[in-house]
Amino acid sequence: ISSYKWGNYSVRSVRYNPAETNLVAATCNDRTITLIDTRTDTPIRKVMLLNHSNAISWNPMEPLNFVVANDDSKLYGFDMRRMDHPTIVFRDFTNAVMDVDFSPTGNSFVACSFDNTLRIYNTYQPRSEDVYFLRRMAKVFAVRFSMDSRFVFSGSDDGNLRKWKSVAWRKDGVGGKEQRSLDEQERLKRGYQDLPEIRRIKKHRHLPKKLLSTQKNQHIWEEARKRRISRTMEAQRKTPEEIAQFKKKMRSGFIVEEME
Repeated sequence: ISSYKWGNYSVRSVRYNPAETNLVAATCNDRTITLIDTRTDTPIRKVMLLNHSNAISWNPMEPLNFVVANDDSKLYGFDMRRMDHPTIVFRDFTNAVMDVDFSPTGNSFVACSFDNTLRIYNTYQPRSEDVYFLRRMAKVFAVRFSMDSRFVFSGSDDGNLRKWKSVAWRKDGVGGKEQRSLDEQERLKRGYQDLPEIRRIKKHRHLPKKLLSTQKNQHIWEEARKRRISRTMEAQRKTPEEIAQFKKKMRSGFIVEEME
């Protein structure tokens, strides 16, 4: 019926906007994210990142926002009204992120990676809320939320399709007194979530030794890179305003170019 072209690179992922049915987002092999209006012959906007983006997913409750999974082990959240910088950068993976999918509620999303894990993120928090892995699970290439947001499905390189709970500790098939007890426990956890001891227990996850080592090395490399750039800027006698502006650009998401 229609065809759209912007450059000579292959397309990796395409998703329709859940609210505006004429709007399509695509990620391409030239490291770009492209927004296309199917009523026109040409794409309406394109932004280029430093690395390839493997997948894209729209927020079903906030259809102006979307998240892309990138080869640099991060996910970038964008607002389509202003794509010159990401609204939030999601971290914690140690290898290329291959797929991403929002829950029907829009409050969370799941992503998977070449580091043999999948993680669940809160839409508004840069760090993951939970991580899933198995000793026999290989590189994970695809993830999807169930339509009731209770389960997550993953497909990995070992040839298996796995089903996970979206909330690992939640019990199924409970009711009455037991359900009221669980609700009360949740209320108490929300009430005291800012206490250091409660926060430490909530965030603690048992991870494989190899994954922990990789995360530690990544943190060391990132801090060293920041120090190196900062010293270079100071050696070039940049003004404090120029240094602050450059650091802000460094944190903003590695945008190479935006074209409208």
